[in-house]
Order: sequence, then structure tokens, then C-alpha cells
Amino acid sequence: MAPDQGSREYYFRKWKKMKKDIKDTIFVNAAICDEVVRIEEKVLQVKEERRFLLHKLLQFQSMTDPALANVKMPVTTTTTTTTTYPTILKVPTAVPTPQQAPAEPSAAPAVPAKPKVKKKLTERKKTVTELLEEKSKPKKAKTQASSKKIVPPIPLDPLGRPVFPLSIGDLTIHSLGEIVPDRPNFHTEEHIYPIGFCSTRLYVSTRHPDQKCLYTCSISDGGNGPLFEISADDQKQILCHRDPSECHSKLLQLINQSRGYDLVATHGAGPEFFGLSHPIVQNLIQSCPGARKCSLYKWIKFEVSKTENICSSITTEDDPTISVEALRSLQSVSQGSKFQT
Repeated sequence: MAPDQGSREYYFRKWKKMKKDIKDTIFVNAAICDEVVRIEEKVLQVKEERRFLLHKLLQFQSMTDPALANVKMPVTTTTTTTTTYPTILKVPTAVPTPQQAPAEPSAAPAVPAKPKVKKKLTERKKTVTELLEEKSKPKKAKTQASSKKIVPPIPLDPLGRPVFPLSIGDLTIHSLGEIVPDRPNFHTEEHIYPIGFCSTRLYVSTRHPDQKCLYTCSISDGGNGPLFEISADDQKQILCHRDPSECHSKLLQLINQSRGYDLVATHGAGPEFFGLSHPIVQNLIQSCPGARKCSLYKWIKFEVSKTENICSSITTEDDPTISVEALRSLQSVSQGSKFQT
């Protein structure tokens, strides 16, 4: 016995709700994974800085107090934390005792005093010649300053981390993903493709031409390179390709097919549709761990300006392949030209 129309609609709504819940959990899981990776790297960095500072502190103490030179060797063991803190209080007491051995402190500062004067003289000669010969340096500084991209401030949590989801007009960033610097196919000279990157964008539906649809854009691991996927909430079909522009081109072709004529150009702009080329997203991806290790990527300088806002940073409002309003205005113009003919 076939189910009636009411039961079909009930199960369809139930399926749609379950799909939305699954997507929400995926977004939360990806964000948590990003935070775990960042915290682990920060902990390792703090440990290395702590070891370096302890080593430098012991070197300084051995130079100021000759009696502590014998204590330098056991500090390199795992018990460095217990041996360094008491010696900090002994440094000021050892400084005012140069009268006990006048020969050693007088000979010690006399030796480094001569090379210091020589270094200063050589440095002065270099700076004079550089100022006379390199007259083009101010021009280079101006070009570098003009090449900086201005980005607005974004909402941050109490620890200074960006708050997700981040809304930028019709684009919403849910997760930045994880950068893979040791695989060259996951970055180019212009863009970095983190695994797990996820964003959503409002655009025209391919099923109902007069309605908007929410498209989910994600980047996954395709083995030899990244795999770009675009899925619509009102359809089960998933568009995927190894090139983001080709994946976006498939969506534009479906939009033209749903209308019966070529409304918009099918030349895709994948990084713009995914949000990878937006200055705010580029700045956030460059601040992720592993971005400096991407050898092919050309680094971009950004400057945060408090006078700017997120709405003013939207650069794709006039592109009908990305913006809903631009596509609708193009459709109205094309329909008006048809009526006139």
C-alpha cells in the first residue's frame, strides 16, 4: 500500500531536519579540531621559549658572577625549573662584590670594550654609504605600503580568536580547516586550500529560479589534491571537481538549464564563490598554523582598519555569477530587452 501525500511530506520534513542537524554537528566538530591544533602549537611554542629563556638566564648569571660558573652544567638537566629560580635572587648580591677580586672584573670588561668600538665604527661607515648609494629605498617603501590590503576588524572571543560562524554578506564562514603545507597541490601562488574548509553562500536556486537557496561549499582530501564540493539544501545532488572554478561552472550551467536560456556566463569563479579570495578570509587563513611553510604561495600584507566594516569589504556585489541581486538585475534587463524586441 503506497503512502499518502501527508506522510510523504512529514518524512520529507523530518529528513530535511536531520540533514541540517548533521551539518551543524560537522561544523562544530571542524571548529573544535581547529582549536585543538592551535592550542597544541601554542603549548609547544611556549615550551621552546621557556627553555631558551632559562638557557640565556644561566649564561648571564655565569658572566656576572664567576662563582656560578660551576652551576651551569647541571641546569641543562630536566630539573632546570628548580635550580634557576633561587639563583635569580643571588644575582644582585653578587654584583656589589668586585672589591674581593679586582683583577678579574677589571680584565673582563676591558676585553669586550675594544671590539664594541670597532663594531660601532664599521656600522657607521656602512650606514653612510647606504644613505648615499641607495636612494631608491623610500620609493620601495611607498610601493610596499600601497600594496597592503585593508581589512575590517572581526568579532573575537576573550582569548583573541575569531568567532565562527563569521557572516560576510551572503557568505558565511563556518570553519577554516587545516593547512597541509607539505603537499604542493593544496596551495597555489594566490590561494591556500585547507582541508576541512567550509562555507555557505546564498544564491539562486536551480530548482526554483525565483527563490534563494543556501549552498554549502567545502574542501576535502582528494588524495593527489583537494576536492571542491558544492551542495544545495533543496537538492541531493553534489557538484564536485578538483578545480574550484570548474565546480562553480557546473553550478552556473545548471542555472542556465533551469531557465532555458543562457542568462549568465558559465566561466566559473571558484575562489570567489567559496570565499577563499575574500581579504578577511585570506587574512585568517594566513594566520593559521602551517601557512608560512607553503612554498608556492605569495604572502599578502594586510592591515586592520577600525574605520572599515564587514559590509564595506564585500567586493562581489556586482558579479552575477556570485551575487543574487546582481543576477536578478541581469535577469530583469534581459527580460526587458526581450519584450522590446
